Amino acid sequence: MQHTEKRDNQIIKTSGIFFLILCLSGFIKIHLSKFIPPTYLAICAFYISLVQILVIFIAFILLVYLYLNSKWWLYVSVATLILCEVLCCIAIRNVDLIPQILFKNFYHYYPNCRNIIQYSEPCACYNPNLYYTLRPNSSCNFKNWEFSTTIFSNSKGLRDDESSLEKPEIICLGDSHTMGWGCEQDQTYPQVLEQRLKRKVLNAGISSYGTAREIMLIKTLDTSNLKYLIFQYCQNDYDENKEYIENNFKLKISSNKSYTELNKLTVLRNVYFPFKHFLGICYSAGLALKIRLTKPSVKITETVKSDKQTEAKAFFEVLQRAKLPPNVKILVFYQKIVGQPDSLRTSFYAALKQLVSTSKYAYSLESIDIAHDRQDFFRIDDHTNTSGNQRTAVALARHIH
Repeated sequence: MQHTEKRDNQIIKTSGIFFLILCLSGFIKIHLSKFIPPTYLAICAFYISLVQILVIFIAFILLVYLYLNSKWWLYVSVATLILCEVLCCIAIRNVDLIPQILFKNFYHYYPNCRNIIQYSEPCACYNPNLYYTLRPNSSCNFKNWEFSTTIFSNSKGLRDDESSLEKPEIICLGDSHTMGWGCEQDQTYPQVLEQRLKRKVLNAGISSYGTAREIMLIKTLDTSNLKYLIFQYCQNDYDENKEYIENNFKLKISSNKSYTELNKLTVLRNVYFPFKHFLGICYSAGLALKIRLTKPSVKITETVKSDKQTEAKAFFEVLQRAKLPPNVKILVFYQKIVGQPDSLRTSFYAALKQLVSTSKYAYSLESIDIAHDRQDFFRIDDHTNTSGNQRTAVALARHIH
């Protein structure tokens, strides 16, 4: 009898060890790029998958044995773990079902497993001058937790039709917000703007582009009939603009090899393994708690104003170096994301207005203040939804009129 109990205890300990191995391998797979050089990512991911399959097989055999020997409590524990993973999968596919008390956990987990369009091989490709564009003359499906959209691109790798490339009156430059992340083609604000104004508008927004790459992109487009140039600015534009200025107004473009490795990393990151979502969300719960405990209250401080002055100065410096068509009118709006205070937007506009008023800039430049509500964004994803794109288009159309 004692021998049997001792053997069962050893089996329970062994099962626990195998479960820890499974959790550890899953954690490493989630954060693979932090541990393993990009060159060995595919090999390491393959062997980790083999380890996981082996662990699951052995754990299954042990569970069957324990169940047959009346170790029902352990069986129930594992069944509970599986149920938690199933519930997480259901919540991911129906984000409206996520209870508010758990929302932050899912919100912080989402960036670790979302698809990124510029690193999706069916949707984008390497460009030696701009690092990447959408794949020219193609269509692809781009989806995440809250949307599934079809992306159509023209010969320039932009999300618009071919006819819009010929003598557009308005060109919209920006990042994923302008491109229409999560929205269908006819729901993006450049398309809605075209419908409202009855004028030819070109959507030249590409995910993660900063002002520097947008200026390089405009050089490749037909501007012979251009009347308005719309810049959608986002906070993450600053890093690219700063690097561009420090490099004597030249873009640093990484190699095709590095772009290919990032594509592979994105694919590997999204590979499913047992208990992936439950483990990831538990990890994010700790991260969310840390943010709640350490995040300071947001106020309009001199530091915020100073940061926006630096951003506005870099943005304006890039614009000043750009050779744009004569008589074109430049419209700029600051696209905030969920959770950012309005003070960021207003401070940027104030700094930009001061720069324009104290310089001899050759072009007409105006800031358009567009305030988005929480309902204008997806619940988990931090991009504007159809409502947000509609609000942007209405504000721009009203100003152009």
